[in-house]
Amino acid sequence: MANTRRYYYLDCIKIFAIIFVVFNHTNARGFFLFSQQMNSPLFYFYLLVSLICKVAVPLLFMVSGALLLNKKESLGVLWKKRILRYTIIVIVFSFIRYLFDLQYYNNWNSFTLLGFFRYIYAAPMEIPYWFLYTYLAALIMLPFYVR
Repeated sequence: MANTRRYYYLDCIKIFAIIFVVFNHTNARGFFLFSQQMNSPLFYFYLLVSLICKVAVPLLFMVSGALLLNKKESLGVLWKKRILRYTIIVIVFSFIRYLFDLQYYNNWNSFTLLGFFRYIYAAPMEIPYWFLYTYLAALIMLPFYVR
């Protein structure tokens, strides 16, 4: 059986990071509240909370790295179990985003499979997907970290 040891401190870090990722997406009702309350005595508190929440995504990456570095997997298993699956997820959701862009710009006559792969490779990185590409790169680099 695989190593099933539970790291509760990593669970606490993940909970903290998830809460702050959600807070980061609250816009004017949370994250940017400091900009609306400049004369408030709580201005510096709101500003501090907004600054602290920016560590959430790096914390999630570090927890993922800490858990992945302990895995004793062969290169083939890593590519089949993690990298290939994750690449499929990135491609599927990028394709969905590509279709939404075609719909938004009413540009269905430019739909081609080559256009989609050009969209993935050469278009500006999609803001919502930056962490997906970064995590995929970390998975590909994993054998160089542990060997």
